[in-house]
Order: sequence, then structure tokens, then C-alpha cells
Amino acid sequence: MHEPSSIEPGILPAETLSPELPVSETDVVPEPVFYTGDLVKVSRPTVHCRAWMSMAAPVRITLRRGAYAVLLSDPVRSCGRIWVKVRHRKSSVEGYLATQYLELVERRGQPTLLEPQTPELDEHESASRPGDLFITSTRVNLRTGPGRRNPLAGTIEPHLLGLVLSDPVQVDDISWIQAQFRHASGWIASQFTRRVSRGQRWIEVDLESQTLVAWDDTNPVYAAPVSTGKPGFGTPTGVFTISTRYPARQLIARVNDEFWDIPGVPWVMVFREGGFYIHGVYWHDDFGTPVSHGCVTLAVADAEWLYEWAQTGTRIWIHP
Repeated sequence: MHEPSSIEPGILPAETLSPELPVSETDVVPEPVFYTGDLVKVSRPTVHCRAWMSMAAPVRITLRRGAYAVLLSDPVRSCGRIWVKVRHRKSSVEGYLATQYLELVERRGQPTLLEPQTPELDEHESASRPGDLFITSTRVNLRTGPGRRNPLAGTIEPHLLGLVLSDPVQVDDISWIQAQFRHASGWIASQFTRRVSRGQRWIEVDLESQTLVAWDDTNPVYAAPVSTGKPGFGTPTGVFTISTRYPARQLIARVNDEFWDIPGVPWVMVFREGGFYIHGVYWHDDFGTPVSHGCVTLAVADAEWLYEWAQTGTRIWIHP
């Protein structure tokens, strides 16, 4: 569920966090300290192992005092608690437990060195190196060589994906790149491009087919149906970057006479200010149909996979 691109006059964006503010998964976690691979056991009479890091998540299995589990992740703070992903040693069921209900049995893991955060990227950076993947930001002329004096080889429509084939060439104070499109190749002015990837992971969302594809450079590695914005709550198009991530978040808003208050929305990745996210949905399964309030929504399992695969700074290309 998400805020649309326009707010009804007189109504402020009402999206708020839960009273216990969720924080980044890279925060320093206080005691008790656990690491991936540790063997732990349940320290209270019963505890629910949940589908994601929220008390609103469904219960996958209920564990009794003394039940053993192996940690599959380092601790992460979400919705006011500290959580770890575990595998129950007896049943092999996987899920999430709050660390306050666990005690260490055997230290098997080691501290994980956090990967450096990807620096914030300019969402409007032009393609400039061989191998860059980009989209055209407007209708642009394709020429047989660099410069406006060269003959036209065709016209490229906006929102088309291209690959840079050569280093830029300056002609008349304009940077020109040789580019390959699906059905054509030639030279275009780089100012009309928006870089999507430079040998990196990136995400494509096709609004027409309501599908999401995760790409590793030019290799598709995962695909899933999505639900994007319904009429009046359109999902923005263009190239964006994931700026913030939350394992779970409460979404509250009143927009265009619609109100929602949903606790424990899982696997949230912010890609544009104003309440536009990629996230999991547990209250419907209408994927393939635009029914959201502007966000890109997936089934919970698909959203979890994407959350673990993507990082802050991963680029997202959303197109008609």
C-alpha cells in the first residue's frame, strides 16, 4: 500500500511509523549478541517463529522452552525488536525469532563485517562508459556517426533500453555515444540517456505486463508478478535508486479520501520520496493487476528474496 503521486488539497501525507521506530539493518545491536551460525535455544515456555520480522507476521511454528535452532542471520532491528532468522533443528522450519526469547548454547558464528554502504547515486546520471546500460529519457535521433552533421539512422523512442559500445566523443560541445538497441544501433547524444547499470545488479518493473525482473548486469536472475498503482494512484516511471530499507514497517496514510493502517508490512525498500516503495503484501494476492496506492508490491516470498538480493543504491527502472 502506498501514497500516490498527488495529495488531496488540505490533507497532509499521513504515513507514519509505528511508535517504535524501525531502523536500518546496519545498526549496532546491543546484547544479547548472536552471529550467523550460532546454536541457540528458546528461553521461555513458548515462542512464535514468524514469517518475517514483525509481530503482525503469520506464525510458522511455535517452539517450546529448550528447543534448539541455528541462526541463519545476524541480528536485525525491526518494529521495536531485535530479530534473527533461524532454522529449527528438529523440524528444519525456518522463520524469525526475537532475540529476547533466546539464549546462546554454542558459539559457532563469527562477527560479520558489514559491507560498505553504496554511495548515493545521481538518479539522472547519463551513460558515459562502454558497457553502461541506459534508457532514453526522451525521443532522440539516432545518427550514423557522432555529431548532428551525420545522417539520421532512425529515431529512438523514450524508455528504451540501450548499451553503450564506445567511449564518448565530443562534437560541438555535445557528448555522443555509440549505442546498441534491440533493433538498431548508432550514435546518440548522451544527455538524453539515464544510466541504469554499470555491470551491477538492477531491477526492472514493467507496468504494462505487471512484472518485475532482477538483473545482474545483462543476466536475468529472478522474475515475479507485481501489483502497481491503480488509477489515481500511479506508480512513477523512470530510473530510481533504493535509498532506505526496512525489514517491516507500519504504513498509515489518508490520501484522496482513502485511509489505510497496516501493521508489519514486510520487506520495504524506499525508491522515491513521497511514500513510494517496493514491498511485500499479505492482504491480497491480486498480482498482475494494478491495485496498489502507487508502490510496487509483491508476494511476501518474492519480496523477501528481492530484499536479500538488493542493497541500498540498487537501481530500479520502471517503465510503461
